[in-house]
Amino acid sequence: MNDDFSVLFLDDDGYMLNAYQRMLRGSSFQCVFEQSCLQAQNYLCCYPVSLLLVDYLMPKQSGLDFCRHKTGWKQPTDCYLLSAMHEPERFKQAEQQGIIKGVLSKPITKTELLLFLDKYQHKLSNQALLE
Repeated sequence: MNDDFSVLFLDDDGYMLNAYQRMLRGSSFQCVFEQSCLQAQNYLCCYPVSLLLVDYLMPKQSGLDFCRHKTGWKQPTDCYLLSAMHEPERFKQAEQQGIIKGVLSKPITKTELLLFLDKYQHKLSNQALLE
């Protein structure tokens, strides 16, 4: 498995970040949890991150806007929005433009989150084998 696989969660809601931490407790995934866009941007500039899971609605900057500005990030990082909103046209357009890879619906269960991360990690591992 890819030991370099890491996930950054960005959500302004501390309650949600705590929920993600509890869901992932005991898993093998290397995860970082940030509550502000500035903290996340600083982390992404200093450390390699495989996957960014970012809340769509945040007060100072939307998750979509955050993903538009990947300048200075340590490595190319795939972005997925976490959203309870259903805006298929906006999300589809962002995917077509390469801003995001997709959207995970909130609320998300522990099983759904672990399954998504496991599949995504396998996908990256398979891509690395082909290179």
